Amino acid sequence: MLIPKKAGVFILILSFITAFSLSAAGEVYFEDDFEADDIGDEPSLWNMVGGFTLEVVEDPQNPNNKVLAETGEADGLGVPTPIGWEKQDFWTDYVWEFDWMWEMDVYVGTAHRYQDAQHYYHSSRRLGGANFIIYNWNGDWNELDNKPWSSKTYTWYRMQISDIGDEHIVKGKERDDNTPFDELNPIVSAIDDTYADGPIGLFGAEGSLYWDNIVVYEPGTDPKAVKPASKLAVAWGKIKVVL
Repeated sequence: MLIPKKAGVFILILSFITAFSLSAAGEVYFEDDFEADDIGDEPSLWNMVGGFTLEVVEDPQNPNNKVLAETGEADGLGVPTPIGWEKQDFWTDYVWEFDWMWEMDVYVGTAHRYQDAQHYYHSSRRLGGANFIIYNWNGDWNELDNKPWSSKTYTWYRMQISDIGDEHIVKGKERDDNTPFDELNPIVSAIDDTYADGPIGLFGAEGSLYWDNIVVYEPGTDPKAVKPASKLAVAWGKIKVVL
């Protein structure tokens, strides 16, 4: 029996999507691209914390893409973390990748291996876009590494933070740079065994800090199985035009 051309294309696309989904099975711990949330809503996968505003918005550079806008800074009450992390056992050794953009030339930061409001690792782009620092925060800022790293406002960056054993590595590049992370040198790195586990956290910044394509995965995962810029919803929208 002959298969109509459009049906054949649909089957081919469905097979591709299925293969894409299976390629990351058992390797991805957490992911959020905010496409399942409505514009103007709070993100459905994140704990809300006093002092912060989290809102799903249109990407300032692409109205067809949804991203998370975060305003507010850590004020001693903690930072937004994935819902349910306290009952999940995979927040020990992990690799965290995400898209990151900020609208003002200010300090912007992350939290990882987060314990509570007073205990976590903090990786931060510093004022002026001249350097990057990784800290151990325990009620005081304990600097672990500080290196030059040039960065700009309103530019999407793809970041990678690895917490494996007592080794902590931060890498980054402009999002349209196709260089694999395993070919990039670390921006900063440190050996520190203070915190053995704990989830990621959205530390915030003055002004709006934008996040997208967040994925946390098992160390050793084939980087080709992690597709940070290929949201299925967006890809499907493009496919439907072809059909």
